[in-house]
This record gives sequence, C-alpha cells and structure tokens, in this order.
Amino acid sequence: MKTSKKIKLLLTQHDMTITQLAKMLNISQPALSQKLKKDDFTESELESIAKAFNGEYIAYFQFKDGSRL
Repeated sequence: MKTSKKIKLLLTQHDMTITQLAKMLNISQPALSQKLKKDDFTESELESIAKAFNGEYIAYFQFKDGSRL
C-alpha cells in the first residue's frame, strides 16, 4: 500500500481532515495535498505524521535470516 493511502486511512480512522493534519505539521494544506498526490514524503515528515497520530514511524530493511538494517 502506498504511503499516501496509509496516511489517508489514518485521517479517516482518526476523523481528521488534511487541513487539520497540515496545521499540526506546520505546513500549508495545499503543500500536504501535493505530497499526498505525489506520494512524496521524507522519513522525517513520516515521523512527524506518526507523532501527530500518537504513533511511531519505523522504517528498516528486514532479511530472511532475521537481521534488520
């Protein structure tokens, strides 16, 4: 699932609008809408979005031998 779809799902689950999330992230609503449209987020932006939903963003590579990077 694309990152933008996951964020839209979070918005729906938390009954929050794009405008409300943009305000929490200190960016404009059009800027957030553009990022969602392009599915273009930095890791730090995803961490901020997770925090806005009282969550944690975790990104890593996991290998068949159980190791992670």
